[in-house]
Amino acid sequence: MKTYRVTISDETLAGVEKHLDYLAEQTGSEDNGIRWWERALEKIFSLEKLPNRCPLAPENEFEELEIRMLLVGSCLFLFTVDESNRVARILNFRHGSQEARPL
Repeated sequence: MKTYRVTISDETLAGVEKHLDYLAEQTGSEDNGIRWWERALEKIFSLEKLPNRCPLAPENEFEELEIRMLLVGSCLFLFTVDESNRVARILNFRHGSQEARPL
């Protein structure tokens, strides 16, 4: 089985950083955020195999590219799959309670 390279955008990492700060503020500890991020990274890098298994994201209706979503807890990682270069690109991140919007 061929694998895909997974890339994570700076915008995604900035959104994750804000989420981790929020979790630390709400819980009074960074531990929950660290565990969540470790679980998220494990799921993100699972996209190396069969990234198209993930469903289309609501954001797909706004974009020309096919936008898929990977759910981690109550958060969504939005990504595209470049079949010709075998790359899954994580474009953005949002909490599930936030409305879909153009990337």
